[in-house]
Amino acid sequence: MIDITNPWVFIVLPGLIAVIILIHMRASRNKAVLEKSLMGRGTSTRFKLVLSAIAIILLVLALSQPVIAYKEKIPINSVQEMMKYNSKLPAQYIILVDVSPSMHRGMPPRIDTAVKVVETIIGSIHDNGTIVLSVFGGRVEQLYVGPPYNATKVVGLIKNYDIEYTAIGDAIGYALSCAHASSLPSIAIIITDGANNYGSNPIQSYIYANKSRLPVLFIRIDDDPRANTLFAELARHGAYIVSATNNLPLKQLKPVIINAVHHMKYLALVESGKNYVLITRTSNLPSMISGLAGLAAIVVSRLHW
Repeated sequence: MIDITNPWVFIVLPGLIAVIILIHMRASRNKAVLEKSLMGRGTSTRFKLVLSAIAIILLVLALSQPVIAYKEKIPINSVQEMMKYNSKLPAQYIILVDVSPSMHRGMPPRIDTAVKVVETIIGSIHDNGTIVLSVFGGRVEQLYVGPPYNATKVVGLIKNYDIEYTAIGDAIGYALSCAHASSLPSIAIIITDGANNYGSNPIQSYIYANKSRLPVLFIRIDDDPRANTLFAELARHGAYIVSATNNLPLKQLKPVIINAVHHMKYLALVESGKNYVLITRTSNLPSMISGLAGLAAIVVSRLHW
């Protein structure tokens, strides 16, 4: 694609062409006199006139600075490289927050820590992707779907939900259905105390999600002993788990969560085959060629024929 940097330069082109036409008309009118005075070199004069016109057109074109725009594909091979182009790499973030009765226990309540975690996750997202924010217990209820910058408006609603039972496997299945429905690379973030007591087997659900190329990040809220076996088994199968205990200051927890989200996004890009970015580059080669050709036409028009 060729773009014109200074299109205003073309405003002067009609005037220059008019001047050339006027000169040509006067030359034609005095053709006989010119041919006689130039000893039969009228054809040479017309040729010089044409070259002059071409030279002016080429120089005007060069002054307009035409450029060639093209796309360069840059591969993303690490989290560090991804962060350089983070805003150009949209993803879908499927966040599921456990709001079962056990999440409302503790001092402070575990749900308070979960809400802070969600706020941290949303604050770490700097692309034009999509957030799917849902709560779950024995069932899943969707709170928000849309761009990251509006998601914070509904985070406060999480505390209003208290859904019986905890079905972590079903939450993973829901995340997988959301991922299949989107063209964006997707990651699932499960925020729970891990006290699973309902629904499908969370280990089998995780294994299936892993085979389906959906990265799943588990953020464990507090240290409920009932969840020890589950998280140990998830870790054995390679799950990425971040522990967020109630007594851990958010200042310490925040960079851990952000790094985990970035790592999972990179995995999602790789799994989807979209770990690259297209950058628009430009070349001023047309401008250089036009300028050089215009100068060459001027030099040739000044030669004696």
